[in-house]
Amino acid sequence: MIIEEEEQEEEFTPTQSQGECQLSEKDVKKLAGQVCNMLLATELKKIPLKSSEIKKSIVSLKSRSAYKIVMNKAEEMMEHLFGYKIVSVKNNSYIMMNNMQKNIIKFEQIPRNEKVRRGLLIAILAVIFMNEEKINAAGLESFLESLDFDLATSSKTTIQEFVRQRYLDTAVQDLGDASMLMYKWGDRANAEFRKKEVLECICQIYGNMKPSMWTYQWKLVNAEKNGEENSS
Repeated sequence: MIIEEEEQEEEFTPTQSQGECQLSEKDVKKLAGQVCNMLLATELKKIPLKSSEIKKSIVSLKSRSAYKIVMNKAEEMMEHLFGYKIVSVKNNSYIMMNNMQKNIIKFEQIPRNEKVRRGLLIAILAVIFMNEEKINAAGLESFLESLDFDLATSSKTTIQEFVRQRYLDTAVQDLGDASMLMYKWGDRANAEFRKKEVLECICQIYGNMKPSMWTYQWKLVNAEKNGEENSS
């Protein structure tokens, strides 16, 4: 169930006439369908959909109770009709996770012109994960240079695009007299990729290592597994 705000409020059903929520089941289904259309449109561009944009476009969702009911219905529809899960991310926004293809490498299903970009994304996520979940801008630049990637042109644009799409997140680390820009996994990366598969890929590259030999990363893999089991 999607919970966008931390405040607790009384549960409503679509046919209740209490307070602000007076939506019929037919209304809820129609409005949820409109929300799904907005989500699918933004997903094509890999851009998070803000709750404010939903409320602005669908005037019937001005009240909190109506909004919660319709979003829960939209979540149900997206999962059953399209196989997508709606994931709430920071800044009151939503992205979608494909439950049917949650696999780190499915290159046979990726268009040819996307393979290089996808490969670069996976490589960046892997180096961040293996660097204890963060890397500074200089370290990322050095990594891209080691890949013989043109840092002066396309790489900077691509990194900015990954940040905009929430594959990457940025944070400023305070160093006292100075500060340092850090890159981390973003909400979309956490939704689409499994750390276990990233670690297994790294072990395949090294050839003679087991995932459990990477102590810090192995703890993260187990924490991710426990989290998935608890939410199922």
